[in-house]
Amino acid sequence: MRVKRLAMLATALALTVMVSACAQGSSTKSVDYGQGEVEQVAISPSREPGGSTVLVDVPSWVTETQYDAYEDGSADEQVSCSSDDIGVLYALASDDPETFVSYYLDQGNLEQLHLFADKFTDIRFGTVQHRDASGLDVVWSWYSYRDEYGRANVYYVSAATVDGERCIEVSLSQIRLDKEEDVTIDESTLWEVWGGISLQER
Repeated sequence: MRVKRLAMLATALALTVMVSACAQGSSTKSVDYGQGEVEQVAISPSREPGGSTVLVDVPSWVTETQYDAYEDGSADEQVSCSSDDIGVLYALASDDPETFVSYYLDQGNLEQLHLFADKFTDIRFGTVQHRDASGLDVVWSWYSYRDEYGRANVYYVSAATVDGERCIEVSLSQIRLDKEEDVTIDESTLWEVWGGISLQER
């Protein structure tokens, strides 16, 4: 699931906001909110009673938003947002936050997530850290690299437990299409995104 989620985020940035997944014998519920037509999206386990609904205030700079979920509960509910070369993927999943973040700080795993892995240069990784955001203990880190064309890429990966074993995962990224330009997002952009996340008991 981790490889699939971040691969989908990369696709959304490079092409359009489009989240896809494969799960045998399941059907997908998808809502494309279009350009600038939504301010908040709710994410919750569709077939589980009780628990928390995660409310996502869509950042003001987002131009495309899409919600996807499997109706039989076989896969995560998620919301993908993008604007130009910046993307945000929110996913509700049964993962451990620290394990989720640590997964992306391994170069072998990173090479499975992106094309042209053997041509990466200037690969850098942050350390796993904790920070309180919206009353949640957020585990987070980052990695960056230049692709085979020398274009800058950066990903911030983060997660926090919201309801028992379930957590909300937030991946923020920027993939520059011009090799002369550097990334413009930073840690403050990640916390701007987390500032728009809240919980609502069902």
